[in-house]
This record gives sequence, structure tokens and C-alpha cells, in this order.
Amino acid sequence: MNQFDHVQIQQMVGRKRFDINNPDDRITVWLTTESKPILENAYHRLIDQVAFINEYRNHHFMKYSATKAFVLSNAELIDGMSDEDVTEFINNMFMDAFLSKENRRTKMEDLKLTPKSIQNDEYGGLLIYQLEYIAPIVRKILIEEPDDEGYVTTVEKSNIIHNYQTLVIELFSKSSDVQWRNKDEAKDELTKELEKRVNQELLPYLQKLEAIKLYDDEKRKFESEISYYFGASKKSSRLANRTTINEFINGYGFKVNNKRMTLNQSKKTVWLIEKI
Repeated sequence: MNQFDHVQIQQMVGRKRFDINNPDDRITVWLTTESKPILENAYHRLIDQVAFINEYRNHHFMKYSATKAFVLSNAELIDGMSDEDVTEFINNMFMDAFLSKENRRTKMEDLKLTPKSIQNDEYGGLLIYQLEYIAPIVRKILIEEPDDEGYVTTVEKSNIIHNYQTLVIELFSKSSDVQWRNKDEAKDELTKELEKRVNQELLPYLQKLEAIKLYDDEKRKFESEISYYFGASKKSSRLANRTTINEFINGYGFKVNNKRMTLNQSKKTVWLIEKI
């Protein structure tokens, strides 16, 4: 893999349900040895995302009750609203106040977070799960390497292959073999695998999502799956845009329409998957 994406990891393992106690039942995981620090960058991004969500939770613990008291004491703000709408109004007001300070809205967008994901405890838990998964793989170890003059020096580096093997032993008490393949072999295997996924899984996947409003986290999940799992992205480290996705799925009788809608009292960019 030349990028880390939790959807890919889950689907890869989920589609190969293996028995760790059966020595003949194996799963092969390919890890890049390229110099681009994509996995390490993902690790640092996750640290920043978790820290931002924790900052929101701390602010919520200290300030939410004051916002709620203010709204309830100004009845004209919520006149005619149901209890559910009042709760949503308070939550939105609180979130707006939180994001209005210390450039938090810009920081949130830079971290690819949304107000909905920040408030979602399950999403925060997923980020922590990913962080705990990546941390042992990107940890640095001391390695002896020759310098330009032939002298051996000790350097601190991240060795993904070594770390992954160590992690497998820690989790399953099982050894793992290291296999090597060049980029051309990897590219050819990936091309065949993507063709198989597209032929067998893409049409049912699009039919399942037809007419469903995709926005915020749901939209991001769709972008990730169509880009990486099905191979719509032209660059492995970048999500495909809507134009590229439409070029990819038009041949299967579907298109993605882009609309602005008001949902939960907020303007949202919504994607709708529709038949052509």
C-alpha cells in the first residue's frame, strides 16, 4: 500500500476472514518501502485531530451549561421549537461559539474534520483506534548504517517492515515472512485487483447508495472508498474529485450530482448518486 486509509485496512481484512490459529490460513499485507513519509504524516495528522476533539470536549465540559442557560433564559430564541429542535439549536450555537475563537474553524478544516465528526464520540474513538494501530508501525528504532565514507553510524529511523513484524508477534504470537517485489510487479497486481473489484462490486455498491444524501462524514467515506478501494483516484495519495468520479462511474450508468441543501439548520454540500 502506498497510503494509509482505514477503510482499505478494514475492507482488506474483512474480505479475508482468516483464522490466526490455522497455520495454512494466511493474509498478505504489502507495505511500501518508498521514502515518502505518508504513513508518518497520517500518524501526525491523527495526533492533531484527536487533540482538537479533546479540546472541544474539555470546552464542552466547562462551558456548555452556560450556553444552555443563556438560550433557555431568552425564550424568544426558541419560541415554538420542539424539545429536539431546542437541543439542536443549543448544540449549534455552542459549536459556533467554540469555532469562532483562536482560528479553530480554519484549524478544523485543515484537519479535515467537521462539526458533526467533532461531536460524534464514535468518530473520535475511531481516530484513537487508528492512532493506536499506526503508532507501533511508525515508531523509530536504532539502526546501524554506513555513512558516505564507509564508517558505520547509529541512526534513529522508522522501519515499517520491522515494526509490522514485531506487531504481528505481539498481537498474535505468530511469525511473519518478508517478501519483496518491485514496483512494476506491485502495479500489475494492483491493476488486476482493482479491475476485479470494479467488475464484481462497483455496480452493487452504487445501487446501494442510490438517492442517499451524502454529506460530511458519509460523503468523505464515499470519496475514500471510490478513490482508493475501487481505484478512481489518479493519484494514490489524493481523493478523486467529483469530475473524475463521474468519469469513472458513468460507464456503469451512474453519476454524482452536487447540490447545496439546508440540513440541520446548516448549509451543506450534498452528493446524490443517481442513474443516468
